[in-house]
Amino acid sequence: SSGINAEYGGILRGNPKSPVGRRRRFRGFDNRRQVVLPLDPRVHFALSSLTVSTPYIRLYTVNTIEEELQRAGEIFVKEHVEVNLGRKEIILPSVMGDFYPDFGKTKDDIIAWLFQFLSSRRRLEVILLVESGNYHIVYKKHSWDPQLKADTLKFSAIEQQVDVADKWRRSIRQVKLLTDNLQDGENIENENSSLKKELSNM
Repeated sequence: SSGINAEYGGILRGNPKSPVGRRRRFRGFDNRRQVVLPLDPRVHFALSSLTVSTPYIRLYTVNTIEEELQRAGEIFVKEHVEVNLGRKEIILPSVMGDFYPDFGKTKDDIIAWLFQFLSSRRRLEVILLVESGNYHIVYKKHSWDPQLKADTLKFSAIEQQVDVADKWRRSIRQVKLLTDNLQDGENIENENSSLKKELSNM
């Protein structure tokens, strides 16, 4: 397979096994395995499908990607994670249910990883439930309603440097060319070097 699903499911998620067929998206001698990135679950808080259940579209930069991913996670979790003490429920966004293996093997693992993004008040609520030993994780249903409000997180690069967006689009095109070449078994050393140089100048 190729296209967005291949990049998302194979490259950005560490090429995991499918929960259904237990097969990896890139297998055997598929050269795209060379560009698979280690899994960072925060990627799910950064990618948008322009629906209310997914994050807002944002521009991410190479030099500050760690801080930007962390901030995106904090904003998304603040908007989409809820706690119902009466029902002993921790309510998580649909994307965490869709890709639950990426966040932990058990509910305690999932909550422990999520803890870093929670506000102080939400942390206290979660601690109360976890220490009680009797709580449930509930996943919201995905809504395909379109996003109607503006992004609440504005990076200065968007507002002050229009040319950054152009560089980003060129880099995306290079990534697509890179993966296509890998699939065909071609030598990608020159393209890879060019891509790294382009991204480092952003």
